[in-house]
Amino acid sequence: MLTIEESIQRIQQGGVVAIPTETVYGLAADASQEKAVKRIFSIKGRPADHPLIVHIGSVAQVHDWAEDIPDIFWPLAEHFWPGPLTFILKKKPQVNKLITGGQDTIALRIPSHKKVLQLLVTLKCGLAAPSANRFGHVSPTTAQHVIDELGDDIDGVIDGGACEVGIESTILDLTIKQPQILRPGQISHQQIEGFLGLFLSTMKQQSPRTPGMLKAHYAPRTPLVLVEKSALESQLIKLLNGNLRINVWSDSHPQQQHENIFWQPSPIDSNKFAKVLYHQLRQFDQTFADITLIQCPPELPEWCGVIDRLTRAAAHFSLNSSS
Repeated sequence: MLTIEESIQRIQQGGVVAIPTETVYGLAADASQEKAVKRIFSIKGRPADHPLIVHIGSVAQVHDWAEDIPDIFWPLAEHFWPGPLTFILKKKPQVNKLITGGQDTIALRIPSHKKVLQLLVTLKCGLAAPSANRFGHVSPTTAQHVIDELGDDIDGVIDGGACEVGIESTILDLTIKQPQILRPGQISHQQIEGFLGLFLSTMKQQSPRTPGMLKAHYAPRTPLVLVEKSALESQLIKLLNGNLRINVWSDSHPQQQHENIFWQPSPIDSNKFAKVLYHQLRQFDQTFADITLIQCPPELPEWCGVIDRLTRAAAHFSLNSSS
């Protein structure tokens, strides 16, 4: 594990270091060092057209990366930063398009984790920091998750404990006339609308303008299927008849009692669910079950971020292909 001082030195020398944030652990490099940023893409196996979020230590640093900043940005940043909200702004011409996925926009965020804030304030540079995992896999929320997946491929990890939020930041596009959420997170569109006093436009995402927007993403190794609570018992019976080993994540214990069922109670609070989501998916992979069934969360605004991640994690799988 690295100290802040060791991390500063390695990043300044062009290294790639895993850092804690309140959302997930990030794979960080000095965003102004092209060779270091290229190494992030290589370590993750990330396509070059997928933009990176640049993490900064102060609102004043926004001027280093963005231009034509709308007036609406400043009160939003004052209210929600540091925190799990990323803004999409028009990038300055000198910003390397490697960071922006070839686009003319830049994603910026000030994280609230004390250790990474200390790092950012001391370095006085922007850190490109996507999630510290292989591309498309489950995001890490502890230092051990990073070590298990990336090991010696990186130049060290800052251990900041378990991430408080547990899912990636909300992404808000301010480059269009009516602001638009491109990726839901802990900060909901209702919170932003309530603060602004205006409605956000409806998302019509067509390409990876922002991180984490592929239909299939955040995927565990074990096939994952979302099941309505009313259908859970019948699906369990079918899968047990096929002699399958089944992970179950639901708010109450299944009526079916069988040695092939590995049940974990799911939190009924959206924030608590988000905090443990990726950790639980990793735990389920370690049971060597054939399939994971997760009870569908309620269709409520505060659950949008969780539903988004679960839907993408389950996109490759279906009960028909698993049974």
